[in-house]
Parts: sequence; C-alpha cells; structure tokens
Amino acid sequence: MNSTLAPIEPGVCYPLPIFMSMVGQGRNALSQARRDGLTILKRGNRKYVLGSDWIEFLQEHGTREDHTQ
Repeated sequence: MNSTLAPIEPGVCYPLPIFMSMVGQGRNALSQARRDGLTILKRGNRKYVLGSDWIEFLQEHGTREDHTQ
C-alpha cells in the first residue's frame, strides 16, 4: 500500500482507496474499524468515508497519548 498521510477534513467525502492512503490504514484495519462502528457509504460499486465520520470515530475509539513526562 502506498501511503500519503494527510489531514482529514470534516466536510469532505473521500473515496475509500484515497481515504485509506490518507490515514495510512490497510484493508484489515478498515474492516475492523467498520466492525467497531465506522460508517462506510456505498453508491453503486464505490465506497466512501465522510471526514466527519472518521473524526467522530477517532474521538470515540481512539486513545490519547499522555505527554506529561
């Protein structure tokens, strides 16, 4: 997988392959995220992720690093 990490914007709809590259996540990781509640939109045979859905998913399921050392 060629990864081009980039910020995800809340008001943007990303085609799934581009989204995967931007967040550095592969197929297995995205499948797990779907099982954990990430919404994937489908139109025809194309799949999309809304930036706002990803941000909400991270806020609910991500962990924060403690930098107080």
